[in-house]
Amino acid sequence: MPVEITAAIDVSAAAIVVSAKSRCRRLKWKRLFRQRLWQRFRKPLPLWKRSPRFRKNPLPKTIHTILIPEKESSDRLVHMRKHLGTCLLLAAGLQMLSAAPRILVHGHRGARAMRPENTIPAFNYAIDVGVDFLEMDVAVTKDNVLVVSHDPHMNPEICTGPHPGIAIHEITLRELREYDCGTLKNPRFPKQQPVPGTRVPTLDEVLNLSRRGTFQFNIETKSYPDHPELTPPPDVFAKMMLDEIRKHKLESRVIVQSFDFRTLRAMKRLAPDIRLVALWEGDTRPFVEIAREGEAGIISPYYPLVTPEQVQASHAAKLEVVPWTANTPQDWQKLIDAGVDAIISDDPEALIAFLKKKGLR
Repeated sequence: MPVEITAAIDVSAAAIVVSAKSRCRRLKWKRLFRQRLWQRFRKPLPLWKRSPRFRKNPLPKTIHTILIPEKESSDRLVHMRKHLGTCLLLAAGLQMLSAAPRILVHGHRGARAMRPENTIPAFNYAIDVGVDFLEMDVAVTKDNVLVVSHDPHMNPEICTGPHPGIAIHEITLRELREYDCGTLKNPRFPKQQPVPGTRVPTLDEVLNLSRRGTFQFNIETKSYPDHPELTPPPDVFAKMMLDEIRKHKLESRVIVQSFDFRTLRAMKRLAPDIRLVALWEGDTRPFVEIAREGEAGIISPYYPLVTPEQVQASHAAKLEVVPWTANTPQDWQKLIDAGVDAIISDDPEALIAFLKKKGLR
């Protein structure tokens, strides 16, 4: 006496259907193809071969049923249960992976913990380890060239040259090239490897690295309301940066951040589609309020200011939260628990490895 087994498993990531109908369909098409070949290349079939008993039987009405002889049912059933259980576990794992959030990684000044900050070697290193964003700072020379530097002056701690401490906005690009910003090792980062002879790059040179992948750029305008002599006016600064972004056709791969919200508002007027980031390190204020003041869709606070409540309120207002600059596993875990969207770090390679262990990349 046959035993009837019905098996149908539907999981979000995988579906397993045991059906007799699929086999019938395959047989039907095989016979139809064979008959067409006979009709085209051979003599017509004899009448006895065209009798009803050689035609395809109707398909079974139950599509999830397999009939198994009783003597074979036990072994078949054990075998089916084993494989169906494996598929269920696989599907559940896939579902968990697809539901897990992905924390984006911004390489702070490239990868300051490993290479001289804001230099081509630092950015190449960050690209090689797999960052999602290259984070950088932009200043302007006397001859109105956008260059990548965090400090408005030539910092003698990390650069050597003719006039230590001179303002970048007071020298031309040619004069700036006389400074070596790769020989001195930053004392705060013991793992940093010097790259002697490294110069301050232009923004144009850094954006040329876009050919190396699909990563994005997080560019800060170094603008100072209390020191207007160090930079162009906010609207001029924003226009210069926008022209450079458009020159490389990177509008969709660039976000512009600043502590000086005047440059953000100027960029908003010039190019409403460019994503803006409001940087913050002051007193404790609602992130939503800060972002609205800067007309930004992303809030980037100093990482100790981040709380789960602030992140939840930001997400409710459709804002992203991207804290800076966290460099230890303890701080990374706190930010992950708070629900941030990305983390800016001086050591992006270590952060990526940490996130992979957590299943977040």
